Amino acid sequence: MDLHVDSNCGILDWVWGIRKYKGDGYFLKVAVVLWSVWNVCNSAIFRDMVKLPHNVYKDAMHFLKEYNDVHLKTGNLVPSVSRERVRWLASKDGWYKVNMDEAVFADIQKVGVGAVIRNECREFLGAMCELMKFGLDATDAEALAALQAIEFVVDICPFNLVFEGDCVQVIKALMTSEFDFSRVGHVYSIARSKLSLAQGSSVIHVPRDGNSIAHYLAQFARNIVGSLVWLESVPPFL
Repeated sequence: MDLHVDSNCGILDWVWGIRKYKGDGYFLKVAVVLWSVWNVCNSAIFRDMVKLPHNVYKDAMHFLKEYNDVHLKTGNLVPSVSRERVRWLASKDGWYKVNMDEAVFADIQKVGVGAVIRNECREFLGAMCELMKFGLDATDAEALAALQAIEFVVDICPFNLVFEGDCVQVIKALMTSEFDFSRVGHVYSIARSKLSLAQGSSVIHVPRDGNSIAHYLAQFARNIVGSLVWLESVPPFL
């Protein structure tokens, strides 16, 4: 069945008509494309960043694939026989679990940051995602993203914190007590000093399966301008 916009029909009626006659899958594609167009317009107006029209649909489908991949991973799927899935575990009493991740978008020279805070009862306390400047390369991007996530968490929850991430390079840099002489060594030094402001802190590496929410938030940052923060509420798209 073909859909068209009737002169007596509002745009919302047309959009919901897509879901009624084409199904949820087609409706989700249309919704994501429309959302991408909206974000591209905002970027052009407020950040003087212009995206070629043919890339809008391509990027929208990429985002939709990431969305579906994350929700498949967090669903009740039968684990693979060859690899045991790692599930997120709550922190011990009196500690808060922080999951953080970064997503490097080399094509637009940006990096997405995602962080989520939950307590020992698995209650959702806060989250953020932000689209940041890339730096010189992916190494810079990962370091700057880690620092941004830590600053956000320590500012709003300076208590006993367990930080988890799936980027081995970032976690190793945060765990070491030795001075890092690399180009981004000073960034990690600042990040470790921020960690010391918390009542207590530890840093742990986890596989991607155990860090999926933070990963999704970091990927989601590609579609926003600036940053988004949620306190004591779950982001509506999770």
